[in-house]
Amino acid sequence: ATVTNQTPSAAVSFFGNGTNWTINQSGLTSANIAGNVFHGTDGNGGEAVTAWYDNLVYINGFVATFTYQDVGGSVGTNADGTSFDVQVSGPSYLGAGGGSLAISGLTPSADWEINLYSPNGIGITCHTDGTTFGYQTTGAVNVSSGDPINFTIQYTPGGAVQETLVDTVTAQSYTTNYNMGDITALLGSSYAYIGFSSADGGVASVQTVSNFAYQNGSNSFTLAVLTNLPAAGISPTVSTLAGQVLSSGGFAPTVTLYYGPANGGTNIGNWANSITLGVETGTFSQTISGLSPNTTYYYTASAANFAGTSWASPSLSFSTTTVTPPQVANAPATGIGASLATLNGQMLATGGVPPAVTVYYGTNDGGANAAAWSSSVSLGAQSRRIVVSGDRRIANRRHRATLLVDQCRGELCPAGTLIFGCELRAVPPTQRERPDLRRTLRHAADQSEHRQRHIGQGQFGRSRHARGCAERRVALAALGADEHQHCNAGHAAAGQEYH
Repeated sequence: ATVTNQTPSAAVSFFGNGTNWTINQSGLTSANIAGNVFHGTDGNGGEAVTAWYDNLVYINGFVATFTYQDVGGSVGTNADGTSFDVQVSGPSYLGAGGGSLAISGLTPSADWEINLYSPNGIGITCHTDGTTFGYQTTGAVNVSSGDPINFTIQYTPGGAVQETLVDTVTAQSYTTNYNMGDITALLGSSYAYIGFSSADGGVASVQTVSNFAYQNGSNSFTLAVLTNLPAAGISPTVSTLAGQVLSSGGFAPTVTLYYGPANGGTNIGNWANSITLGVETGTFSQTISGLSPNTTYYYTASAANFAGTSWASPSLSFSTTTVTPPQVANAPATGIGASLATLNGQMLATGGVPPAVTVYYGTNDGGANAAAWSSSVSLGAQSRRIVVSGDRRIANRRHRATLLVDQCRGELCPAGTLIFGCELRAVPPTQRERPDLRRTLRHAADQSEHRQRHIGQGQFGRSRHARGCAERRVALAALGADEHQHCNAGHAAAGQEYH
């Protein structure tokens, strides 16, 4: 073949039936390029194939696209794989088959590899000098699925690479960005041979590469264009920042959000905070937290692609909302026993930030003074139902309980005080087996609990509560509870008790 240097603007493909391509093969004779498709391994095992474009091409910046398929593949059942390679050894090079992917000893070279063989890790990697293994998974795109997978490899002068895979059947995609170093320094030239390898070993595969296109040079790429969008979901400490990539410039950019209490413009060092979002091609957003209430923040985004870094302009701003006092309410105690109870409450409004809740209890009403309560349990941040249960050493005495909310402004917001205390004897095991009496006890307890909701409506409420306690005593007596039981299951506002 005649060897010439391609100009930086020239494009390369399979040219239909492989004009100006050289096929090298071992273990088979069927490998070829036909109908714009490179047919590599044919499923018989122990095979190694390479296909090289005969002319040197410019490599200091390029985009290579192709469709790879493990024909008839089933996840994890085939081997070994394929690679796209840039090398200076010449168009006749052929290495060993199997896991070496037919590029063993290809030095120097830059190699973008695809692996099918499950024990070696199904996925992709980028190596130099014909090294293989060390594959990384590719998210929802599985290269061994048998689906045609579209690959795009974009190499930026200096070494930045963006590699994108798209499953043409499921439409799932995977993109990774990395820096492999300057390949012109690796190869000692800005011109090299490009091509593919295909190999299998004791486990076989049928592999094809189609729709290949190689465009060199970076002049066809431009800076990405992006804009900031209004912030949303603004609260005292949280907000969602957004923007949109209007044009990728021919190379999908990596987007970074910047924000802080001062407008840093297009100077990275002037921004207090940043978050890298990864590759974006359309609308993007990111929720940020840990903000200060009632504070103005500024934000913008940058996009880095093949051509360089661009910024969304102008920066936008938003103000976090003011924190308001939370609202909390007590609920009746439940599960009251001789030495334990479950204390309940409800967060009616957080005030903008889930507040830290503490349950206070004791034999005396401490009101809104935390120090006046004999016992307390800290529950941390709460936003809905509030429950604390377990042995609180309450003994057989009437207790008072309340909720105090320590909001981020340091205010204590009392929920009012409830009184609880109703001790029922434990039922001996042999008596628990009497279902008719258990139902009587449960019915009496249910009736009493229903009447507790009407406490506070005067003498009528007190008399109905008294009847409920009497019904419990009758049920207990029927179960052999011969000791008099004190019942004070009322729940009332601070300073009120019913017997």
